[in-house]
Amino acid sequence: GKAVAVVAFVLAAFMEGALAEPVLIVTPETKVRLWERVLRMWAPQCSTVCYTGSAAARSAAREWDWAPGGSTVDVLLTTPAVMAMDKEHLRKQTWGGAIIDLRDTVGATWHEGLTLEALEGFAW
Repeated sequence: GKAVAVVAFVLAAFMEGALAEPVLIVTPETKVRLWERVLRMWAPQCSTVCYTGSAAARSAAREWDWAPGGSTVDVLLTTPAVMAMDKEHLRKQTWGGAIIDLRDTVGATWHEGLTLEALEGFAW
């Protein structure tokens, strides 16, 4: 439902040239793989990076998959916790938009505050 509709919107925006910068999708760790599957199934044209895991894994992703400020990635998937930890790296990127998927999360109020705080200073 919701993820497919959002992915269709993002794909249409990229295909029509309305998005020149990557889209940031923030979702709980439990939903990252769901979003990744939906993106690969419904928008295989979009280059997607899952920016999660350990500090070493995220460092490798910045080196090999996503270079903040010089990225060719279309969609970056991450979690609220990673946003809080890596906001300085994420702020180096100009973003085409952000999708915050925390509706079904237990403790969503805490996550929403963390996410909104982490989004301060981002370039859109």
